[in-house]
Amino acid sequence: MGAIDDYVSRLHQIEVDYELDKTGIAPRFQLPPDVGHREAFDYAVKYGIKHSIELQDALVKVGSVLAKDVHVLDIGCGAAMSENVVAAAGINVRSYSGIDHAPAQVWLARAVNPGRNFTTDLSLIPMMREPTLVVMNHICAQENVDDSDMKNWAQDLHRIIPNGFDLLSIEPMMDTPKQDRLISFIGDEGHQSKVLMSVRTPGQFRYEKQTKVIRVSEFK
Repeated sequence: MGAIDDYVSRLHQIEVDYELDKTGIAPRFQLPPDVGHREAFDYAVKYGIKHSIELQDALVKVGSVLAKDVHVLDIGCGAAMSENVVAAAGINVRSYSGIDHAPAQVWLARAVNPGRNFTTDLSLIPMMREPTLVVMNHICAQENVDDSDMKNWAQDLHRIIPNGFDLLSIEPMMDTPKQDRLISFIGDEGHQSKVLMSVRTPGQFRYEKQTKVIRVSEFK
């Protein structure tokens, strides 16, 4: 079973195990913090799987420049369907953790990934001193993400991963200015960064994605 099919299977089992009542209402494309469990689940089925496919397609193009033995930190993780996709690209995942602003998304991430660490607050993630891959897939594009959020993430990443990390950022083409601002905020925290690769990768919606791999050095 492939990584994507495995996540589809896990979601199906979660729907059965938790007896989630169907609402007949399509999930919103961007979810607020107070989203309910059913809508978070429906979002994962309708959109989250597509984002995982976009991650899979991006790794085909940029995986060669990434470290092959890493911790993975998934920012804006949603249902957190990245670990197996990263592993399928030939990268050993030492640990997998993530954050999302919605408690219902964190609930679903934990259900999809038993034993992994998910929270609504990036500052609660423990320090990582070994090689780390930070995944941000369609996150800067979210309407509720502004400069203050990105500055806070940069500050927390500075504390959590002081020895540097690789950032894999996948965003719609029209959101590359926000993508670039995030990189500049990381630099403001005292890290030097270098874009290892910047390529267009396939999108599952109406637009291609701009995928960047940024190598962030240890604190200056």
